[in-house]
Amino acid sequence: MATPTVAVVYGHGAANLAQIAKAAQNLTDILFVMDSRDEDARAFADILPKFGAGVVDLATATDADLKRLLAPATGILTYADGLIERTSRIAALLGLPYHSEATARLLMDKQLQRETLNRALPAATPVAVVRTRADLAPAAAAVGFPLVAKPLTGCASAFTYRCDTAAELELRLGDSLDRGHGAAWAIEALLRPGRHPAGDWLGDYVSVESLTVDGVTRHIAITDKLPLALPFRETGMVSPTALPPAAQDEVLALAGDAVRALGVAHGLTHTEIKLTPDGPRIIEVNGRLGGFVARLIERASGLDLVRLGLRAALGLPVGDPAPVFRSASVWFGVVPPQARVKVTALSPARQLRALPGVWRVERLAEAGDVLDWEFGSGQRAADLWADAPGLDAVPSLLERLAAESADVVTFERI
Repeated sequence: MATPTVAVVYGHGAANLAQIAKAAQNLTDILFVMDSRDEDARAFADILPKFGAGVVDLATATDADLKRLLAPATGILTYADGLIERTSRIAALLGLPYHSEATARLLMDKQLQRETLNRALPAATPVAVVRTRADLAPAAAAVGFPLVAKPLTGCASAFTYRCDTAAELELRLGDSLDRGHGAAWAIEALLRPGRHPAGDWLGDYVSVESLTVDGVTRHIAITDKLPLALPFRETGMVSPTALPPAAQDEVLALAGDAVRALGVAHGLTHTEIKLTPDGPRIIEVNGRLGGFVARLIERASGLDLVRLGLRAALGLPVGDPAPVFRSASVWFGVVPPQARVKVTALSPARQLRALPGVWRVERLAEAGDVLDWEFGSGQRAADLWADAPGLDAVPSLLERLAAESADVVTFERI
């Protein structure tokens, strides 16, 4: 029997080349689709052929070329947030199941998504869009302070601000609006801070990974998050969730309602949910696998979410995708302060791997590198991956990681 083929539209995203290649073993061939005009994609152009059965470049391919070159593919997906709309257009061109173009637009445009969810869900979050300085005052009046300002399309909390006054809103967005370049911002009411039922060692928000096939949504797992670094930068995750069963049921029901409201019929989704004093509230829905979540869940349970996405793209049975956890797994990000800083020292990876429970270290910076909080959660010095025998051992593990990682990296404000 011939090996089936999946087209993977590739860019910087939630699964890297090694993860995709491992997930595809004994399952499918991969045809990579990339755009050499994109700086991130160009960085991988030379090695993509080593991981797949071929590479198609969107920079030169016409629609007729895509139909011909991607004819072997019986499925398509992307793990990259910024490529969801492009993937939906290619899927429509090839007649393959994926997010529809209308749904892809809702998944990417934060204003349209919020307006759609406000109409469908009981609890509405005021939202407005800002394209010029003249829009700032009416948008703030419609939403109210405190508010969150973020790019209309974007990810990783880059250029995402909390604003408590009109002057602060003007300070954060004014220069960008004056420069133009098509910049547009979504302005939303700040969701009320809450508390994770397990305690303050966890943040007041979670994420839900879901897989929808032929309009039927199956929730895979809830992932807990560590408390945010100011203003909205992720610092880590824990799997499995420490939410009690009743709270899990509430969160999963809300995630399902949101996915249906956006018209998701086929594909992976990553839904972020705030645990407010008034109950769970949607932060946003993303039309792909959550960053870091696949590695975290696979480490704790053995379930490969990247492979699960490939199976669904091929139309193969996915069964009940809920993982069975055998341990707890932690991703811990070494995050700089809320400032523009230079890394003045960073210990070797072997010293970081000697920290308790740590099984993987990824150094993301070197001494002399500059990190800027405004670029969001991607501005980290290192990522530490650690194991614990169970959730009860995670708080003490996190305390040790926080204390000891503070000694292996230093920053200087610039």
